[in-house]
Amino acid sequence: MTFAYSTTTITITSALFPVGVRLEHYDSAGETEDGQALGYSYGVNAYFVTMRIRCDATLRTSLRDFYKTKVLGRAREFILTPDTGVDLGAGSGTVITTARIWQADFPENFEAWDLFYVDLVIRHEGS
Repeated sequence: MTFAYSTTTITITSALFPVGVRLEHYDSAGETEDGQALGYSYGVNAYFVTMRIRCDATLRTSLRDFYKTKVLGRAREFILTPDTGVDLGAGSGTVITTARIWQADFPENFEAWDLFYVDLVIRHEGS
């Protein structure tokens, strides 16, 4: 799996499974004066991918810098390329160009000597 923004690419070989994928469809509902229910679809589906990445200090620092200085938290989209056979909501191995890290913090856990876990929530729009 790779995360890419501009000229920076991070290759991740240690995502732990299961990786959660949740779909949300955006629409709105309303009610007219006579009590009739109305629904409007915005036609946008958002996928939320939760993953835990096991990493050494070097990869943890690369991920943290990617979050802090490249994509600026949620501010910028990046390209997420899953491994073949991994479906993150767009199809098996399909490149996602609208990915955003969808959290205000960067949780990391020190588990053992040179072993960290980084928990990420990634949002992307799809069909």
